[in-house]
Amino acid sequence: MSHKLVLCVGVDLVEWQLRIARGEKIPLTQECLSINGHSLEARVYAEDPINGFLPGAGTLHYLNQPESTDTVRVETGVRQGDDVSQYYDPMIAKLVVWGTDRQEALDKMSKKLSEYRVVGLPTNIQFLKRCTESEEFQAAGEHLDTGFIARHEHKLIPELRTPTTDEVVAAAMAMNYRDGLASSDPFDVISSFRINQPTRSKVQLNFGDNNYDVCLEKTGTNEFNVSVNDNGGIVGRISRNRTGGFDAEVDGVKRPIHTFRHGITHKLL
Repeated sequence: MSHKLVLCVGVDLVEWQLRIARGEKIPLTQECLSINGHSLEARVYAEDPINGFLPGAGTLHYLNQPESTDTVRVETGVRQGDDVSQYYDPMIAKLVVWGTDRQEALDKMSKKLSEYRVVGLPTNIQFLKRCTESEEFQAAGEHLDTGFIARHEHKLIPELRTPTTDEVVAAAMAMNYRDGLASSDPFDVISSFRINQPTRSKVQLNFGDNNYDVCLEKTGTNEFNVSVNDNGGIVGRISRNRTGGFDAEVDGVKRPIHTFRHGITHKLL
């Protein structure tokens, strides 16, 4: 609770507790305090909402968290490469945000949750995001109680879906992205090169039991004609963006994506 009071009241109760334990007096009275704005806290856990919120254990191969600011606090005890043990609380971080009112705080929470990138363990991040964005939670009516999740489970914990064709194409293009020629010899960076023929490459992706054979025919710098499982006619291009990820455009529709490579695994985030 103290981290929320820091944002809404401007005091740190933990610091006060330490000072009182040292024999100091409370520096302010209740009458001196006032609430300013609205604060929300989300607890990011290594757990699987689809599987009954079963805790996860393993290595955080990749961890990207929002930056702390005057209105955003990220309180965490783990770093990329750390193990989340089965013997302790699998919490990754407490994300606390402040806004001038509840709606602004909810909007900021949704945005900051979207900035998380975690590879290696299941998390409740998408569950938290759907919760903050749901009409029922935003309305904060009389039915916002401990039964909220059970009543709206179909919205908050939807069934696992298979990726769309656009997402498959975006992932394949990210795997074939080239920043530019690393040397004067184009054969150093171009695979599947054929004289007087377009450069082609093949990628096999999988999601659960579904396999996707993707063929990319290069038409320009990071521009491709793509087919997925022999269904062609897809036009795509990809470029770097300011967030460190990519802007992937498939048949004229652009979307930002992030990817992570761990060993032979290439994951779309």
